[in-house]
Amino acid sequence: MPTSAVIVSFVDFLISGMILLGLMAYYNFVPDWRILTLPIFTLIAFAASMGVGLWLAALTLQYRDFRLVVPFIIQFGLYISPVGFIAT
Repeated sequence: MPTSAVIVSFVDFLISGMILLGLMAYYNFVPDWRILTLPIFTLIAFAASMGVGLWLAALTLQYRDFRLVVPFIIQFGLYISPVGFIAT
């Protein structure tokens, strides 16, 4: 299950990337050299999400009630994350 969810999101990302490339070609936008690091960071994000997903799936398999705890952990993680507070 976690593998299929990550792969579906990855395919969605690839389709969105193709649309972005088409729009960049249409508007004659040329990205700089830093775009070459995008596949590396994409693979890092893919591996991190697979690791967390498989770990949580194993915990859910071991402890049946853990599936009820996961939404609270995610919500708590969103509150302690500074990403939502960085507004310019």
